[in-house]
Amino acid sequence: MKRRVISILFVLILSINLGGCFNYREINRITFATSVIFDVDEYNNVILYLDCMRPYRDAGESSDKGKRILFKGQGKTALEAIRDINISSSNRIDLSQIRAYIFTEKVVRKGIKSYINLINNNQQLSFKPYMFVFYGDIENLLKISNNDEEYLGMYLDELINRNEHNGRIIKSNVKDYMTDRLTGDNVSLMSALQVKNDETQSKIQLNGGVVIKENHIVDRLEEKDALTYNILMDNIREGTLEVHNPEEIDKLITLDILEEDNNTGITIEGDEIVLEKDINIRAAIGEIQGKLIVNDDVINQIKANEEWKIKNYQEELFKNYKEKGIDIFGVTRLLQEKHPNVNLDNVLSRTKLKTEVNLIIEGSNLVKGSM
Repeated sequence: MKRRVISILFVLILSINLGGCFNYREINRITFATSVIFDVDEYNNVILYLDCMRPYRDAGESSDKGKRILFKGQGKTALEAIRDINISSSNRIDLSQIRAYIFTEKVVRKGIKSYINLINNNQQLSFKPYMFVFYGDIENLLKISNNDEEYLGMYLDELINRNEHNGRIIKSNVKDYMTDRLTGDNVSLMSALQVKNDETQSKIQLNGGVVIKENHIVDRLEEKDALTYNILMDNIREGTLEVHNPEEIDKLITLDILEEDNNTGITIEGDEIVLEKDINIRAAIGEIQGKLIVNDDVINQIKANEEWKIKNYQEELFKNYKEKGIDIFGVTRLLQEKHPNVNLDNVLSRTKLKTEVNLIIEGSNLVKGSM
């Protein structure tokens, strides 16, 4: 009882001391950045954009008001560019609410070490925001961002969180990047971002991933390969698999992925390293194109064909990156964890992938046929 009273008193004292950190008058003098875009010009000067919200709160009203502002700064370094923005803003710019760090393709090809150091050293900049590499004309991104009602940082944060377990999405925040770049073979991934144009509107969308080694881009993981990568890395909790209808080969059946269980092991056999993946995928029939009578024989046929296809895709993807010498699968890191006393050179080139795929199709007894 005494401990509980002391705890309550402590909370009350703390709330009195911290109360009013942002009162109405103060918050009206602060501009909050929701995203930051890093770019460079032809002279290697840093161009920095901040998508900001300038709030306005009235103590006499319950509603919030705000104004969207896009700032642009320039300098020899990112910090100088931020200071350039600060001297052009009548309000103090707060960077603690940033939800997305966006790097242009040009920046990542030149290297992002200095920008990562800025994020690491600046007390306001957080490790939680997701990181993106933008492909395309920066002016198009800014135009869409400026015309959209939704703040860019908030939109991207929500887009990632809404698709957190989608197998076709690559996601990485600063914490993930900092960990990956300092362990194993120093390979990290970021989400690839681009503008999609259609007949009605232009929209910002995710499109695969970007492979980064030692703070420079070394490859692009296409969207079609993202699902295979995520299955191998046990990053998938939802998504779809498209299989051919066994009765109408030009039609498709969509399987909804419900769950994945991935058991990983790594062994040393002489000079060879064996990366073992025991993969169990639970799925349900989501859609059937054309005619199909669903029975055990059909399910077993779909199961066998899709297991072979998944296994084949995994072997092809692993072979592709093995030949490139890019360890996106974290083989070196895993070897260091499982066999810390073993010191081998050229780990990836010595590694052979061995996978077992078990696809469990549920709910088949509920589907008798489809037209």
